[in-house]
Amino acid sequence: MAKKKEEKAESLTYEEKVEKLKDMISKLQSDKLPLREAVGIYKDGMDIYMECREELESAKEDIEKAEDSFKE
Repeated sequence: MAKKKEEKAESLTYEEKVEKLKDMISKLQSDKLPLREAVGIYKDGMDIYMECREELESAKEDIEKAEDSFKE
């Protein structure tokens, strides 16, 4: 089941992942969320966060390479 969630998140754009994270944060801030559900949302959110972080790092590297090519 976790694999399906990972595959589903990977098919989202960066912007969609950020929106999904915002929704997850809102849910986690709710007083009425059962503990097990909160833990599941937290874990899924951390997975998406790591994907976003990797995408940002990749974009940063691409920008640095492009800047370096203009310097030469």
